[in-house]
Amino acid sequence: MRHLKSYWDTHRHRMAPQIAAKVTRALEAGALRVHKGRVTHAQQDSRSATLEIKLRRGGAHAVKAQRVINCAGFEQDYRRMTDPFIRALFQKQWLTASDLGVGIKTRNDGAAVNANGSASAWLYAIGPMRIGTLLETTAVPEIREQAEEFAAMLEARQADGLSKFAESGYRG
Repeated sequence: MRHLKSYWDTHRHRMAPQIAAKVTRALEAGALRVHKGRVTHAQQDSRSATLEIKLRRGGAHAVKAQRVINCAGFEQDYRRMTDPFIRALFQKQWLTASDLGVGIKTRNDGAAVNANGSASAWLYAIGPMRIGTLLETTAVPEIREQAEEFAAMLEARQADGLSKFAESGYRG
């Protein structure tokens, strides 16, 4: 997955035609250059950044730029995230990494799976967090579908809870 992800993302997630035209013009004018590889070192001063890039096809390249745009996407190994909330969920073992090491382990309905292998009754995920379970979970159509399924589940739980409440004979 680590080696093929960039190729898949390039073919799966296309830019809008208007943006593609602007990018093409910038490339043709020399205002934009694309380097395929991994950044191995970065140094910043008050006006620019210097990057050392290990090129995909071999060799290295140094780039000094006023602007750097990372097109690699978001961090997918949630164990490495610095967000305090996500870190706390991992520390409490309420979240676990997926078997692929990307996203978190979830059940098919999005329930987070804890370190003991049990699905949570209260902690759910939709979208990119589920990439370890659902490969296609970063685009709007898939996220919309997950949100609709989650909303339907919540509605069913609420309806079930209200009927149990009515059956209890509570008269307030």
